[in-house]
Amino acid sequence: MGIHLIAGFALSVLIGLSLGLIGSGSSTITVPILVYVIGINVHQAVATSLVIVGITNIISTGLHYRQGTVKAKTGGLFAASGIPGAYFGSHFAHLVSQTVLLFSFALLMISVGSVMMIKQYYRRDMTLYRRKGKFRVLLT
Repeated sequence: MGIHLIAGFALSVLIGLSLGLIGSGSSTITVPILVYVIGINVHQAVATSLVIVGITNIISTGLHYRQGTVKAKTGGLFAASGIPGAYFGSHFAHLVSQTVLLFSFALLMISVGSVMMIKQYYRRDMTLYRRKGKFRVLLT
């Protein structure tokens, strides 16, 4: 077993922790690890991340469901409405170059992360606030 594969497996623990804790980590963390640490091509990384995240999400969802934190109707509606997009995206992914896929992926992560930070900053019950030109994070 190579060092890259061992590092990938070690990092997969962090993916699982991220998925269970904050519901993130799916392709956001998995695809870059598969591409840059383990060394598989982008198309294979995207498809492989679906298996990894799908199985991990099933376990995490079950645990969250038992804790009463899953809004099943909302989750079901989002999943059902996302299926057509997932089908067509999967069907046509091979037509897009690896460079375009990675660039699009990075642009999406930057855009979504930026919106999340801006929205958090302007919330009335801010846990992230501005003071003397510096950001501070309050742990509440």
